[in-house]
Amino acid sequence: KFLQEVLQSGEPSHAYLFTGPSGVGKTRAAVYFARELLMGEEARGRVMLAKGYHPDLFIAQRERSRVSIEEIRRLEQWLAYQPYLSSRRVAIIPQAHLLSLDAANALLKTLEEPPSYAVIILVSDEREILPTIASRCQEIRFSSLPVGQLEKALVEEGESSERAYTAALLGRGSIGRARVLAAHPDIDGIWEQVRSFLVGVKERGELQLLEKAEELEKTEEGRWLFFGALEILLRDILVYLKSGDEELLMVRENAGLAERFRGQDAELSRVLLDFTLLQKKFRTNVNPLLININLLFKLRQVV
Repeated sequence: KFLQEVLQSGEPSHAYLFTGPSGVGKTRAAVYFARELLMGEEARGRVMLAKGYHPDLFIAQRERSRVSIEEIRRLEQWLAYQPYLSSRRVAIIPQAHLLSLDAANALLKTLEEPPSYAVIILVSDEREILPTIASRCQEIRFSSLPVGQLEKALVEEGESSERAYTAALLGRGSIGRARVLAAHPDIDGIWEQVRSFLVGVKERGELQLLEKAEELEKTEEGRWLFFGALEILLRDILVYLKSGDEELLMVRENAGLAERFRGQDAELSRVLLDFTLLQKKFRTNVNPLLININLLFKLRQVV
């Protein structure tokens, strides 16, 4: 709604910062906003936008895990030219939280003195972006989507209600992640899989846990699915032990394991906190295999 109002006013700011969780539509919104800003009466420009290319649209690329200073210098050179088909030049920097320090400092100079025709849109999964950059942008915050809304969207796209609910639960508010999980071959049996794993984790040897960690390293969506479901299972067991009310559980069937862990509330709370904290490290440059090993061995030690 805010972006529509900006478009109607015809007076956009020189810089915007779209922030929020991964997969909630920030980049898609940035592309839509850019296209609308560039859309004019020039027929050739409209055709180019429809094909995904426009001489007055710049989308920054990243190299490996960073947005490099070379890419920001390329942006600076591009902005030095006057608009070609539109009255503006619009630049989008996806994953701006991955700007290297040199790149961020170079971008800061551009944000301080942008050309009059420039609109720069930064897209960031986290708020971990230099305050000096954030302060020069108008921030637009994107929120996680509720489970019910994600579930409804997936059902409308043709998923079964059971699969849609599981994917929505594990999607962490992201429609993009929920769609990926809904298509995962293991999603239909994931609750049985994690319950079985939790019950037998004490009997698993170190080699078996290492093999599981290596298996989970293969795909990001596999980690989302397994560790996300395991975290919900631990949460449901804790809730049921304290309340005895199945209505409070995310997955009612998880109540069946609660009696096995009676008297271990403190240990479960500790491992659940570890799970929450360690899973955040998947968004960093830490080796995923090391995180997998840490999570699985902590689970065996505590449960």
